Amino acid sequence: MRRINLLPRELAAKRRARQIAGVVVVAGLVIVGALIVFYGAQRARLASARGDLERQERVNAGLQRQTAQLAQFAQQQADVQTKEQLLAALTRNEVRWSSVLTEVSLVIPSDDWLTNFTGLVQTGIVAAGQPIGTIQVAGCTLLPPDGTHLNVAQFLVQLGRPLIFADDPFLTLSSVGSGDCPVQFNAQIQLTEQARRSAQPGGARRI
Repeated sequence: MRRINLLPRELAAKRRARQIAGVVVVAGLVIVGALIVFYGAQRARLASARGDLERQERVNAGLQRQTAQLAQFAQQQADVQTKEQLLAALTRNEVRWSSVLTEVSLVIPSDDWLTNFTGLVQTGIVAAGQPIGTIQVAGCTLLPPDGTHLNVAQFLVQLGRPLIFADDPFLTLSSVGSGDCPVQFNAQIQLTEQARRSAQPGGARRI
């Protein structure tokens, strides 16, 4: 059988228009829904990123506070290093007289004694192998029975052996005296680089 459409063409056109509009509305709703879902997802990601940023900012603030607290210690350490370098420069040529006096006192014979001890150190640059200063000593010793100056010689021998910071001493005067000093003597010792404080273990000064 043959179908005959008795509806006017205008009604058919309106019907097709409503169908198309319905499809468009549905498609629009789908698109809007998708946009809403996408917008919600983006807002969630943004909120998460803001949370991460805030947490990182708090961490950074804490690290900055710690850095500020440690900065004063770094400055103090730098000040100490500067002072140590200055102290080392000022005491580079300093002689450790306490060690010199101690070693000299250890080798003095029991019947000898010093009446004078004078130490001189050169302030300028000293060539390698040259003495950095001298020690002048004067003393007395008991007159030996044979009338010689054996005690003076023994003292000089003892003085020349154990002192790692001095060259062998030499006698400038030894004469028979009177009274409390039967034999008077004067000797000189040349100081080597080992007499410097900086050349001895544990001798360097510290802040």
